[in-house]
This record gives sequence, structure tokens and C-alpha cells, in this order.
Amino acid sequence: MATLIRVLGVVQGVGFRPFIYQRAVQLGFRGWVRNDGLGVTIYLSEDVTHDEVVSTLLADPPPSARIDTVGVTTVTPTPTEGFQVLHSETTGTKRAEIPTDLAICADCRTELFDPADRRYLYPYINCTNCGPRYSVVQALPYDRLNTTMAPWQLCEACQHEYTDPSNRRFHAEPIACSGCGPTYRLITSDANGMALEGQRAIKQAATDLRNGHIIAVKGIGGYLLACDATNASAVEQLRVRKFRKDKPFALMAKDIQAVRTVAHPTAQEERLLVSSRAPIVLLEPVTMIAMIAPEAPRLGFMLGYAPIHLLLFHYGAPDILVMTSGNRSSEPMIIDNEVALELLDGIADAILLGERPIARRVDDSVAQLDHQQRLVLLRRARGFAPARVTELGAHPGVVLGCGADLKSTVTISIDGIAHTSPYLGDLSYRDVQQAHRQSVADMVKLFDLQTSDVVLVTDAHPDYHAHRLADAYAEQFGVDHPLEIQHHRAHIASVAAEHQLFEQQILGVAFDGTGYGDDGTTWGGEFLTGTLSKGLQRIAHIEVSTLPGGDAAARFPLQCLFGFVDSNSWNRWIAPQLTPEIQHNLEMAASFASHLTTSVGRLFDAMAAILGYHQRITYEGQAAIWLEALASEALSRGYLPRLDPLLTFRGRQIRYREYFAESLERAVDQCDRRELAADFHYSLAHATVTALDQLKRQHASEVICLSGGVFQNVVLRDAIDRLYDRGLYYNESLSCNDENISLGQVALVTSQRRTP
Repeated sequence: MATLIRVLGVVQGVGFRPFIYQRAVQLGFRGWVRNDGLGVTIYLSEDVTHDEVVSTLLADPPPSARIDTVGVTTVTPTPTEGFQVLHSETTGTKRAEIPTDLAICADCRTELFDPADRRYLYPYINCTNCGPRYSVVQALPYDRLNTTMAPWQLCEACQHEYTDPSNRRFHAEPIACSGCGPTYRLITSDANGMALEGQRAIKQAATDLRNGHIIAVKGIGGYLLACDATNASAVEQLRVRKFRKDKPFALMAKDIQAVRTVAHPTAQEERLLVSSRAPIVLLEPVTMIAMIAPEAPRLGFMLGYAPIHLLLFHYGAPDILVMTSGNRSSEPMIIDNEVALELLDGIADAILLGERPIARRVDDSVAQLDHQQRLVLLRRARGFAPARVTELGAHPGVVLGCGADLKSTVTISIDGIAHTSPYLGDLSYRDVQQAHRQSVADMVKLFDLQTSDVVLVTDAHPDYHAHRLADAYAEQFGVDHPLEIQHHRAHIASVAAEHQLFEQQILGVAFDGTGYGDDGTTWGGEFLTGTLSKGLQRIAHIEVSTLPGGDAAARFPLQCLFGFVDSNSWNRWIAPQLTPEIQHNLEMAASFASHLTTSVGRLFDAMAAILGYHQRITYEGQAAIWLEALASEALSRGYLPRLDPLLTFRGRQIRYREYFAESLERAVDQCDRRELAADFHYSLAHATVTALDQLKRQHASEVICLSGGVFQNVVLRDAIDRLYDRGLYYNESLSCNDENISLGQVALVTSQRRTP
């Protein structure tokens, strides 16, 4: 008998077939290996099901591969000569996992700068261990004809590498060289339509960056806007042109040495920076660079991950560049060349236009490490997505979660395997809505799904764009109306799903800015209990407050505070600081529209206002980030925070009004606001831990899950971890913000429909 081995996981586009070929030849096997719609199939002409040969064959796979399951069966032998790599099987079920885009590997980096190599200084160099994957694939299986590189026919030398199983470029689908592949052109606003091409274009772009110009650069997943990070005039111009007043810019450094000149990365942070995922990593600064991250506690650094980035530094670009998404503030990153020429005109002084098309937008991932040096994702995109995130158990069929409006994602579960899209963005923008539609269409196409079998799930908020999109998909697919899952239940369910906590009694903590509650009010400081299969029930929350002017209060911390303190405290401590006009406007806002809320996000805004943050917020979480920066500064000086008993858990609510009254008095008495900020973080953490202790006993909870955007705050998260050291579960594969909502939606539906 012969042996058939089916390998599922990340095994296409990562050099897995040449790895198997070389290993099989070493072991003296006859047979073949090929891609198919599920993964990789290996045929060996003899029966090896009862020995260690399979383990030996699959041991130490390529670094970017991930083996999830291996199925081994005996089959009737068929004649075969030697060991071969066969063409992909294009029929049948399509469930293969799409590989993520990877940073340039060490081998390609060496070749890029080797004058003797035929790809010397070629800006699209790649191999099976690195380069674009998800951003270029258009269909499965992952073959060149199914990528955006299909229009470029390989030259004889590239074709030889592509078809040689012993070469690391064997079936590296996006490969090319300067003789047969795409290149770059530099389009300047004053060039009268003329353009430099190839190395001349890249060299001129580097010179322009050195001279203080703003350059749009097409990378792996979209256009980025670059300028000299140490040139305050250039950075200011970028903020003005991009309409980005305060939000921190990401930085790209030439190397680790350049990072160390302004930040203090730990060993683990450095390993993350140089990894194949190459995310933006938030680092403790040694010194802050003017205008890069106003009032933020950390700097976001990444290293060059695409050949074009390395070439810019090679030709003399400044060692530290601002590298921010190519768009106007808050809009989706541009991926199309013609759109870039139209919309980036007036923002960029020149556009370094890349000829390789991008199939779909992929932003840079953002991450940080907590006090235990654990990875905390803030944005899951390039390098991390669209990898599968968890197994949801035995649930036949397809469930599609449409997510939330902010930080939108899409999750699809196919027979219990959950795949989550990269970060898409804010659905209030039409281009992001289109990206949502494309993400759904991609999943349907790539996995060859029958849309009539799809179960749709969305957020319970009736006015969410995600809800309307889900309704449109239901009509398009001809299926039932979407199921609705409450926002904070989805947050908790996402953590439970990641950690396979399907039947355990959960105590969940969901702290964020906003979510539509069961009672129609704005939730955001919730304690829930139950199981995924039986549902989660709200059992406690923070003290109810009002939002004067409704959701608009989220943009004005002072307006938020107006609803969070009693009138006596306001009139005594705040009103004397305000002009009559501001006081009148706040009263008018409160009289026109006030919503009830239990939002911890707004609690942070109110505390920021107590400590003097009275300006308008220009990006999400700005006041909370400012407050965290103050607390971080106090803690870095060795300050030991007070655990104030006035911020307490009592009567199934976290009570804060007395604490706010005291904090107002302390602030007016000119107590150090950095210490007050640290006290707030630790007192809130203490009240949360008190609630956990009481509620866990009362409800016989087995595990505690925490989620929601507030837990991006590492000071609060670290404080809770220090005060409650008995094991807590957070999101790990996904960020704790609304990116995880789509997974939570799917997890709850599949758990309640699972087969034993």
C-alpha cells in the first residue's frame, strides 16, 4: 500500500512544497506533493503510516509555515518515478489558509545589496520566505496566475528558479527581476508629467526626503506618506496637508541602532521589530521628537519591511522617517495608482509609484508589550492577518460576523474554523464600507462558498453601518435576516473563543467607549457572566451617568465631565474656571440631548477634564492617552499610587462620584496631576478587582475574561494584573478593541449551535 498525507494550515506560499520535496529526496521516497484547495497533499509510494517517517518528513518546516492538522491514510499505489512537485489541484473544496504578507528575509536583504547578484537593488525582490502574499492573491489555490503578478511573464532565469524544487524561489509566486518585472516611477508635482524610473526614481526620492519633502511611497499593502521625522517643518507640513492635528505618527527607522537613539526597546521588543511580521511597536522614548506624538506616552516604531524601504535608506534617506498611511486623516489608505495621483496631489510633493497592483488594502499592524512582555495587539493587519484565529468546535456550516463600526473587521467560520480579516477601519467612510464588502466577497470567492448557506451575524445597534451592510448581504445572498449580538457580549465571547472556553462559567469585564445596550442606553463598563453556549448576562456595571449632547460628548471631555459630576461639585470647582459662553453651551447641550451611559471610556475623558484637558478631541482615545501618559510619568519616577476607597464597587456598581468630587478639590489645590492620574488608574483597577472577587464567588465563575478598547491602556491593565494575580484571560490573537467584535459574534452563534 501507499500513503496519502493531507497537511492543513499555513502551507501555501511559504515554501512548503520545496521543503517537502527536498526532505523526501533526502529520505529516498518516490511520490509527489501538490497544493489543493485545502492545503498540501503528499503521496508516498510506500506504506509509512505505522512508523515515524511522517513526523520526520514534516519536522522543522519553513519559518513562515504553520501546520495545524495532519491526516494520514493508506491508498492503492500508483506508478511514479522519483519525487515530483505536481501542478496544483484547482477543483474541489477551497479551504486553504491564505498566507500573510511577510517582511523581507535575510537572504533577500543580502542579495538586494550584493553587486554580483542579478537582483541587485531590485525593489521587488522576494522569495518563498518573504514578500507579499495576501495583498496580491486574487483566488485560491495560491498560484502565480491567481495573483496580481500574472501580467508579468517570467524571464528565462526567473522561470528556472521558479521551476527548480531545490531553489528557495520555487513557486515563489510574486518573483521577478529587473529584466521581467515591475518597477517604480517618481512623479513630482512640478515635473510636467515627466517621471524618473527605477533606481533613479528611488535615489531622487531619498534625496527629496533628505531635503525636507513629503513623498508618497507605495509599499506592500498601500501607499504611505514619508518625511524626515527630525525636520519639524516637514512634519508640520504633513500634519497640515493631511489634516492630522494631534494623532501620533508612526516612525520607520533604518535599523535598530537608529531606534535606540530616541527609544529604549527591550530585548523582546527588538525581536518583534525585526521579526517577519515587522509591526509598528510602541516603545518607551528616551527623548520625544517634536510634533511626532504630542502628549502620548510612547513612540510607534517599525523597521523597513519592504525592499523599497531599504533602498530609500540605502540612497541616503534620513535614518528616521515619519511613515504614515497615504490618505487624509481617518480616511482609508490608498492602494490604487490612479487614485494616489488624484488624491495625494497637494499632500505629497512627489509620488513613488509602484507598478505591482495591490489586490486589497493591508495596513501596518500595531503592537505593544505589557509589563510581563506579552504581546498586546492594537491593530491586527500586515503580518498577522488573515491567519485563522481559533477553532470554534464542531459546527457544520458557514457563519459570517460583520463586526462593529469602528475598527471594523469581518470573521468567517467554516465548519468551526474562524478566519478574521485584517483591520478595515471606520465604517462611517464609504471607502471602508467598500473594503468591508470586498472582504466579504474575497472570503466567498477564495473559499468558494455557497452564499445561500451563510448565517449572518451583526451588532445589535440598529443604526450601525455594519448592521445595514449585514442586511444588504442577507438580501444579496437570499438568506435570513442577520442575527444580532450585543456589543459587549461579543467582546467577552471573542476572548473565550480565542482560549477555547466554550462551556466554562465565565465572568467577563468589557470596558470601552460605547456599545448599544439591551436597554437602549450606551454601555461601556460591563460585568457579564454565563457561558458561550447558554449566553452571557449583565450582572454589574459602572455607575450610570449622562452624556450631555449625546455622542458628541465623546469629542469634548469637559462636556463629558458635566454629566459625570454632581451640580455642587461642578459649580464649586469647574464653573469658576469657565467663560459664561462655555458654561451656557454646556447647559444647552445637556438640555437638547442627554444619553444615559455606563462607559469607562467616557469615565477616562471626564477624569482627563478634571486634570485640565479641556480642548476638543481630534482622534479617538486622545484624552485617555494623555491621562495614561501622565500616569506613566509618575510611575516612572517611582511614585506609589493611592488606592482611593472613594472609587469603589458597591451595590453591583463601580461608584466614582465621591472620588471625582475629591479629585476636583485635589486638582484645584494644585496636587501633582501626574500623581492624580496614577491614583485614578490604580483606584479604578482596585475597584475592578474588588468586583471580580465578589462576583466570581457569587456566580461560581471558573474563568475571567477582559476585553474592550480601554484595556489597550497598559497602565490600567498592568495595575489589574498586579492586584489580581490569579490568572486573567485577554485577547491575544486579536486586539482588545472593536476588531474582535466580529469573532465574538461568530463565537456566540456557533457555540449555541454546536453539535456534541
